[in-house]
Amino acid sequence: MAWRNRISANPQVCHGKACITGTRIMVSVILDNLAAGVSSEEILQSYPSLTPEDIQAALAYAAEIARERRSAGERGSRQMKFKIDENLPAEFAALLQAAGYDAVTVAEQKLQGNSDALVIEVCRQEERILVTLDLDFADIQTYPPEEFPGIMVLRVSRQDKPYLISVFRRAIPLMAKEPVDHQLWINSSCYLQGLCISIPPNPP
Repeated sequence: MAWRNRISANPQVCHGKACITGTRIMVSVILDNLAAGVSSEEILQSYPSLTPEDIQAALAYAAEIARERRSAGERGSRQMKFKIDENLPAEFAALLQAAGYDAVTVAEQKLQGNSDALVIEVCRQEERILVTLDLDFADIQTYPPEEFPGIMVLRVSRQDKPYLISVFRRAIPLMAKEPVDHQLWINSSCYLQGLCISIPPNPP
């Protein structure tokens, strides 16, 4: 359905929220009622300004927004680039590459032994997400996530290669659902704009 003929956003009406054109009824009102199980007939009775076509337009609008967000998430996840810190196995880069991501190691770029400040600045310049064991990078006062391409810190009970790889393998699929760019991820908890997603380690 061509919802654009029935839905508009006017800064002067409901602070610019998407509304049914010619009304002050926000699209979210219709969607929330439908989600709560209220029938279309009851919605029309409670909101006399609406027509059956308005309800269909609200559904079409919601479907298109969902498709756009899903596509944006998929594009964003594939465009992410990573830099693996020197304190992690080089196999991390291979795992990311196998998943379709651009990944390099600190060693490959001859940054071994360099300062934290230089490593994170190179990541910023190259727009790469830093993957590291260094817990200090989880300090959001010093490294505000929004100011960097992204930071992933592994805070684990063991640091042997098999265990680290087992933990990282479990995190990779989540990147397609919740892109890491401009966010802070911490090994078993991923913080995305206040949302915590559990990534429990899987012991080998």
